[in-house]
Amino acid sequence: MFKKKKEEEVLAPPVPVQSGLDPIEEGVDEDGASVRVYSRNATKWVVSLIAISMTLFHIYGLIISIVDPTIFYMWHWGFGLTLIFLMYPAHKKASRKTIPWYDILGALAVAVITFYVVTNSTKYLYRCMINAPSAFDLLFGTLAILLTLEAARRTIGKGLPVVSIVLIIYAFVGNYLPSLIANKGYGFSRVVSYLFSMEGLFGTAMKMSATNVFLMVLFGSFLTVSGTGDIFMRLAIALAGGKRGGPAKVSVVSSGLFGSISGSAVANVVSTGTLTIPLMKRVGYKSEFAAAVEAVASTGGQIMPPVMGTGAFLMAEMLNIPYSTICLAAIIPALLYYFSVFISIDLEAAKNDLKGMDQSEIENPISVIKEGWLLIIPILILIYFIAIRQLSISRSAIYSIISCIGCSWFTKDHKMGIKEILKTCEIGAYRTLTIISAVGCAGLAIGIVMLTGMGVKFTLLVSLLAGSNLFLALLFTALSAIVLGMGLPTVAAYIICATIMVSGLTGLGIQPIAAHMFIFYYAILSMLTPPVALAAYTAAGISGSNPTTVGWLSVRLGTVAFVLPFIFIYGPALLFVGTAAEIAIACITAVVGIYCFTVALYGWHAGSALNLPLRGILLATGLCMAIPGTWTDITGIILLIVYILVYKPARIWIINKIKIGRPL
Repeated sequence: MFKKKKEEEVLAPPVPVQSGLDPIEEGVDEDGASVRVYSRNATKWVVSLIAISMTLFHIYGLIISIVDPTIFYMWHWGFGLTLIFLMYPAHKKASRKTIPWYDILGALAVAVITFYVVTNSTKYLYRCMINAPSAFDLLFGTLAILLTLEAARRTIGKGLPVVSIVLIIYAFVGNYLPSLIANKGYGFSRVVSYLFSMEGLFGTAMKMSATNVFLMVLFGSFLTVSGTGDIFMRLAIALAGGKRGGPAKVSVVSSGLFGSISGSAVANVVSTGTLTIPLMKRVGYKSEFAAAVEAVASTGGQIMPPVMGTGAFLMAEMLNIPYSTICLAAIIPALLYYFSVFISIDLEAAKNDLKGMDQSEIENPISVIKEGWLLIIPILILIYFIAIRQLSISRSAIYSIISCIGCSWFTKDHKMGIKEILKTCEIGAYRTLTIISAVGCAGLAIGIVMLTGMGVKFTLLVSLLAGSNLFLALLFTALSAIVLGMGLPTVAAYIICATIMVSGLTGLGIQPIAAHMFIFYYAILSMLTPPVALAAYTAAGISGSNPTTVGWLSVRLGTVAFVLPFIFIYGPALLFVGTAAEIAIACITAVVGIYCFTVALYGWHAGSALNLPLRGILLATGLCMAIPGTWTDITGIILLIVYILVYKPARIWIINKIKIGRPL
């Protein structure tokens, strides 16, 4: 991977981009949850066969011969929960080498429920529609709800199942609550039949998981196995490794690239952080700072097009707009997010005089591109079919997967034959299990929200608290999204928050795409905010530092991400809403504003520390410049001129940059 010195080989850790891909082999999934490592090969073969069958069924049902939606979603749920009960132990002390009888019973129960619905789908749906469930409907519906809650508990923890259980109880006892939050109270039959239907468990969230998310996750698996992740990491090292504080900049570049195809902050931390964190520590970064950089950079991968996180597909479905529109709206805020993180680590490196990596460890970027350019083609094909040809996400993903296999045949180390293709199909199925359990459990919560009208009640509550004040409404919504998102996967946090909160924001005149993007950002940022900051805590485990310290430091490094949603709400030009001139001006002023804002937060510029008055001027400059608008821009420019006139080192810094022809 790295160049060799003349007389000795430079040793460096391997690029660990495939960590956690095969949970059966490694005993852990990509999000760090423990799974079984079977003592018998026969058991492993059975589980592998189910996973491969799951992938082949999705390809068949989505591309070759379209399957009835109800049946398709049911099979999606059935395959997923069967694998979860076979792979994920019930508790920490449970055996990880054998499958206990109760998990076999759980898997069989899922199979029986799936068979029941698939063979009675038309009659079953009709009975749910008229609220006349049969005894078997109630029996299997109750079992399906309980099994979904348990599957979610095993894969993503207790947070979302607890939220869903509380909401279900709310549906039963709502008539006893205060009028502001009350509902008329629903009976057992009504709740079960509603949740075990296309309005609850098999609603929008499960639909997107089954149709678009599954094949996109599969595509991400093919990219990783084919070596694209390796190329991203090597290219990041080649471009940024030798710069001031190089390893931290490598973390930003590699996590942005790899995170855009992985869609999971925790998986991104595990994949790239095991290399970048030790490198950062080696050049002088403190372990806490190194972990925070990786956590913030990895979390941002979920907002970086073209793939983003699975929540983006749900956003496209909820808004009923093309996915390419979501990607276009996300690109400017995502670049501003990474720009801010990049500036922060550069200031940290300048403050502590941290050098880059040794040149002997760095490849020529052109050489890396020449060697790996073929592996980038599948991503370009995906963008072409989604953005230009406007094909469905599932069909675009299949074409990209085919191109990924074809391109791998022209590489030295990652050629994919039948064995590798089947193994990747198996891995792709495993990587969707936490998504299936999360969207299933979130579907239960959404069903209750829709049944009881809770979204309307939340909107009224926000209106009472904020009145007509847009800023207060945004603030309450952001805090709610962060609290609801603590400990939940991004997709689950976004689904619940969007279902409850979007109507409150659009009612104040905010454009729907801006409202959804606002909530999406805060659902993602819950990965960084203590007390449950999954990405930060994972990075802390790799660096050997205090998790809480890393969590709060991550919040500091990612401060701009907490401000960006407010900025694009007040200036939707940053979401590509407006004329070309408005968008161009908004981008330029936003870059200047984010730079000033970041420097003000960090308190270091042009080789020396800034006092409070100077930081205040820069902070005001940053906010004025970042928010699009003629008067805010003029105010920001005036404040920036004042800062330059008052702070002599800034004038010298600018003059020196101009003299040597480097960008400011």
